[in-house]
Amino acid sequence: LTPPPVAPPPAPWAAAVLSPEPEAGGVSVGFGTPKGYLTRRFAPTDTVGALFKYVADEAELEGNFDLLYGFTAIAVDPADPTALDSADRAFRVSILSGQDGLTVRMR
Repeated sequence: LTPPPVAPPPAPWAAAVLSPEPEAGGVSVGFGTPKGYLTRRFAPTDTVGALFKYVADEAELEGNFDLLYGFTAIAVDPADPTALDSADRAFRVSILSGQDGLTVRMR
């Protein structure tokens, strides 16, 4: 007898809540993905995991991927429960200021 296949574990961002896109204000973030460039506004209280959830859904990505930011390509932690408006300073300066975008790297 062959054992049934084991289901893959849920994505680290599976429990993240993606709020509806604010009509005005919010936090605008750009993403370079294999399917092209995406831009979306997020509620300031959305977590970092919401960024992953959005990219996975909109770019139709399967499998694990990293979101990278900054000149030295720093990876964002998909399980980070921090709200975007409370994210670490380097992340806020690079991404939330609108100067850079996040880059998707497939694993």
